[in-house]
Amino acid sequence: MGQRYIHESTLTECIYAIADRYVTEDVIPCLGDNGIDLATYRDVVLKRFTNPYIQDTNQRVAADGFSKIPAMIAPTLQECYQRGVRPEATAMLPALFFVFMEQWATKGTLPYEYQDGILDAQAVHEMFESSDPIALYAKDRALFGSLTERA
Repeated sequence: MGQRYIHESTLTECIYAIADRYVTEDVIPCLGDNGIDLATYRDVVLKRFTNPYIQDTNQRVAADGFSKIPAMIAPTLQECYQRGVRPEATAMLPALFFVFMEQWATKGTLPYEYQDGILDAQAVHEMFESSDPIALYAKDRALFGSLTERA
């Protein structure tokens, strides 16, 4: 999309909708009633990402995906499954990360240098060179933990 700053991206309707759906449909129900107005908190955080004066970059926000998936995304997926809910909004995020990494590994078309402290570049390249990279990705225990048993 050619956007450098996160406010440019979150002001793009489809991108904002992905973030809003993830928090609204899956994260808030996972957190339950804890005395915090989570819908208002969601709105404040999303509004912060639309603020052009902060000048936060997509590069910084996208960094460390290999840490974010097991820390934030996989637990939300797990909690949704335990509650008997299909986490469609959350499932979109690892799918998008797969495409993002495919752009990095096979095409070199990211508009910036991807930074990830635990990235195993060789393993990612090998995954995309395999006959079924999606299956390897879905079965990556480092990313998805016990969810790989469902893959």
